[in-house]
Amino acid sequence: MTVREAAKRVGVSSGAPFRHFVSKTALLTAVAEETTRLLRDEMFRTLSEHADEGPLERFRALGSAYMRWVIQHPTQFQVVSNRSLVDFAGSESLQQDNDEIRSLMDSVLKEAQERGLLRPADLNAIALAARAAAYGVARMYIDGHFAQWGVDARDAQPAFDSVFDVLVRGLARAD
Repeated sequence: MTVREAAKRVGVSSGAPFRHFVSKTALLTAVAEETTRLLRDEMFRTLSEHADEGPLERFRALGSAYMRWVIQHPTQFQVVSNRSLVDFAGSESLQQDNDEIRSLMDSVLKEAQERGLLRPADLNAIALAARAAAYGVARMYIDGHFAQWGVDARDAQPAFDSVFDVLVRGLARAD
């Protein structure tokens, strides 16, 4: 993504963004801040819609909502997911919104653990595995890797849901 391309998309001259942003990184950081805020809002909305379900079902719903958001916002995902494009460390809102998203995942996992629904495991490792699976499938979709795995890009959501379900079943306590 170039500043010129971004300016063209919003109908301004290629130099106009630099009247508001000191650099491409500053511009993309602002995009990432807004994008992450929208993703955070989607995660909260999803949890609200699934409030009456158990923690593992809410965990699945969060993962599914993440992939749905990636499919609907591929360019924004590319910006927000590539830390080399943005000043993550310098953005309080990016850090806060990411922490809130992580907190949602952690809270449903902790509840599942407290209710005895998970196999014994470190919650940080579980959260990292879930993030790696969600991010990995999203990245494969964005980067065009699905075809080599026999998955049509139009089937990205069901493919993600299947992968995430394998993860959740592996985490769930077998009774």
